[in-house]
Amino acid sequence: MLAESKKAGLTIHEVEIDTVYLNGNKSSHFQPIRSSLQIYKVFLKFTASFGLDMGLFALFIWTWRDDAPQMYIFLATIIARVISASFNYSINRKKVFEEGDEKSFLK
Repeated sequence: MLAESKKAGLTIHEVEIDTVYLNGNKSSHFQPIRSSLQIYKVFLKFTASFGLDMGLFALFIWTWRDDAPQMYIFLATIIARVISASFNYSINRKKVFEEGDEKSFLK
C-alpha cells in the first residue's frame, strides 16, 4: 500500500496513537523465548520439508548424472518432489490438522 500510495502521488502522514494497557498489561501471557520458539517451530517444519526436497534432489543428481545423462535432472526433480510431497502430506495430516482421514490423500 505504501508503494502504491507513492506511485499515486498520495501524501502519507504519521499519526501517533496512545497504547492503553489495562492493569499494566498483567493479562498478557506473552513469554518472549517460549512464544518465539513456538513461532519458529512453524518455520522449521517448512524448512525441514525444503531441506528434504533439496537434499533428495542433490542426492539423485549426484547418483544418476552418469547413468542417465539425458534424464537425470528430470528424474531427480520428479522423484524428490514426490517423496517430499508425501512427507509434507503426512506431516500436515497428522500435526497440522490432527486428523487421520485415510481418504484425504485422494481428495
